Amino acid sequence: MTPNPYAPLLTTAQLIVDRHMFLGLSFSLITYGIALILFIRTVYILLYQRKDQHHRNTTLALSIYLCIAFALLTTYTMCGMFLKMRALIDFREYPGGAAGYLKTEHSKPISATMNITGTFVNYVTQGLLLYRCYIVYRDRPWLLCVPLIPYCATTALGVALTYKTSRPDKTLWNAVKIGLPYFIVSTLSNVILTGLIAIRLLLHRRRLNKICPTHTFGKVYLTASAIFIESSALNATFSIFFLIPYGIGNPWSYLVLNTRTEVQFIASCLVIYRMAKQRAWNRRLAEQFSTQTFTQLSSAVMETIVTS
Repeated sequence: MTPNPYAPLLTTAQLIVDRHMFLGLSFSLITYGIALILFIRTVYILLYQRKDQHHRNTTLALSIYLCIAFALLTTYTMCGMFLKMRALIDFREYPGGAAGYLKTEHSKPISATMNITGTFVNYVTQGLLLYRCYIVYRDRPWLLCVPLIPYCATTALGVALTYKTSRPDKTLWNAVKIGLPYFIVSTLSNVILTGLIAIRLLLHRRRLNKICPTHTFGKVYLTASAIFIESSALNATFSIFFLIPYGIGNPWSYLVLNTRTEVQFIASCLVIYRMAKQRAWNRRLAEQFSTQTFTQLSSAVMETIVTS
């Protein structure tokens, strides 16, 4: 193959990192567009429901939550786009390529802002999942101790990682001693929460099928897609996809990292969208399934209009 005379003066390994970084930025903007559409649609439904006095406080709280989470996500995405634009265009011939430039800029305010907002998006999205786990296990709140421990550990490690990467010449890729435990614990927290919610909903689905297998109730609240969204399985799956290449130092981590934060927001937004459409598991359903006998539950299932 004829050498490219116009190629930048970088090693093959540096070029591979730059390519993955560019692809990651492209996918990040695509997923941000999806997040923007979901955000607008969900907030519109929530504000429309504010006319209902019964849902006013809940919809207001969810609207504020979404606005804060989306503001954090937007700040993270725009800061990342600006940094990578400078790394891949303005400082194209910087020694070490784009990764070398980002390493020297990692302690600057814009990079620190990106790291802080990305970490907070992780906090708020996992916090919503923890709340949903509480709703599903309303009759057994002691089980929340299981996911609460890794969530608190994620918070502590996130603060330590943000501080560490704000130091000169420190990035996620040369601060692996803190970065890897943070992402492992964060992924573990997501997997535990996803597993707990999915298992409980699957048990409810099995129980309901024994009572009334032909009723449309289960088709609304306990379908495979509903359980996938309710348990935020998308977030857990994507966290694993990032953790593996990051742990072994594979350039794919540059690609996945850029979209990981957007996917976290999308997964949370899908849950709130189902809540806004009154198709999500709620307190009344949890109480019915945890306290009523099979006979009582069978009659309760026939009441398809539920409130969140």
